[in-house]
Amino acid sequence: MLLGGNGAGKSSTFEMLSGMSEPTSGNVYVMGKSIRTDMPEIRKMMGYVPQVNLMYDQITVFQHLELVCALRGMKFKKANYAELLDDLDMTKKLSTKASNLSGGQQRKLALLMAMVGGTRILFLDEVTSGVDPDSRKKFWQVIRKHREGRIIVCTSK
Repeated sequence: MLLGGNGAGKSSTFEMLSGMSEPTSGNVYVMGKSIRTDMPEIRKMMGYVPQVNLMYDQITVFQHLELVCALRGMKFKKANYAELLDDLDMTKKLSTKASNLSGGQQRKLALLMAMVGGTRILFLDEVTSGVDPDSRKKFWQVIRKHREGRIIVCTSK
């Protein structure tokens, strides 16, 4: 858990660790790889859920998952993730465009995108932000259930 008050730099740290922004100095190693020189390799094994939903409105849930897997150098196979899709109640949403998902469903898609494709480390920045209490509980159950073989670093409200 990465803790700190508002403005402490938790989100900025995640942005640097994920390669979304560049550090002004220093270096960090993620799974033995430098964020300065090895970011393409890091991204293949890392999933990141930022505070805001970053997705393409006009493509489907399935297409998002295919895209993320392709960026990690593999093919998305629904059968490999059937349990995760079911756990997040997203199986029936695979053909739905991101723009037609509720806010909570978009957060679920963000978590799915972080967890597919062989990710070994997850950075979850307020992953349950904006979801109702029942959904929040469900998110943490799913994260706990699918944590084996992963390092999970998170912030939470």
